[in-house]
Amino acid sequence: MPLCRILVAGDDAETCESLAAGLRSGGHAVDTASSAGDALDQARHQDYAVAIMDFADGAGFETLEQIRSLRPQCFFIALAPSASHFPYTSAMKMEALEVAVKPCSPHYISARVNRIMQFRTLQRENAALREQLAQHFEPANPQPAKIAAGMTLSQMEKVLIAATIQHTHGNIKEAASVLGIDRSTLYEKIRRYGIPR
Repeated sequence: MPLCRILVAGDDAETCESLAAGLRSGGHAVDTASSAGDALDQARHQDYAVAIMDFADGAGFETLEQIRSLRPQCFFIALAPSASHFPYTSAMKMEALEVAVKPCSPHYISARVNRIMQFRTLQRENAALREQLAQHFEPANPQPAKIAAGMTLSQMEKVLIAATIQHTHGNIKEAASVLGIDRSTLYEKIRRYGIPR
């Protein structure tokens, strides 16, 4: 699992420290901020992969938007006291945002962060694969492989394999080479996922 730098910000020091300790035990680098201003200041000087925001006074979402403008690649987890205490209408405009209803255990938040990092890793691998394919093959179809939030790892793998086979015009040996796996493994995945070739 790739390690990342995380900002945990909120006005409940005990909750912040508990979440930070849980994330640190997983190998992540974690900074904490006890105020919206402190969180914004830290984001000006540090590039965060994930920011966890927990402000009861409503300052959290405003701060989240400000950090978002500074760090567009940052993924946010907003903690809310209940589903009705969060501006979902505004939040729906933000792609890289999850909302978690409190109380949240450190283990639960760590699992969410790890899932986000897995997703981001697959996004990067997908982008690298598409670039590699573009350099070596004529595109058979202009539609790119689509990986979306909420997909399972198996679903993402199926999309990547299908896209690779499409770009190699069904050449399994070539596709296996691009994917970095042997042909027998690729044949097994094709059979398991029911991928046409």
